[in-house]
Amino acid sequence: MSAPCRIAPDRSTPPTYEGVCVTPLVPDGPACGHSSGELRSADAVDAWIAAHAGVTAHAHYRRGPREPVTAG
Repeated sequence: MSAPCRIAPDRSTPPTYEGVCVTPLVPDGPACGHSSGELRSADAVDAWIAAHAGVTAHAHYRRGPREPVTAG
């Protein structure tokens, strides 16, 4: 069995944010899956979602932070 590992926030790196379009392309089919990539703020993700929705009329998204961590 491996030794316990301590997971802690990595305060030397700022968090990033990402949005993903989860709108189905056809009923009960796969989601669009287009991603904003890693962005520096939640506002930037909201702007990406608004732009993607404006071009595609897609209406369903996931968005959230990505927190850097250290393990040791």
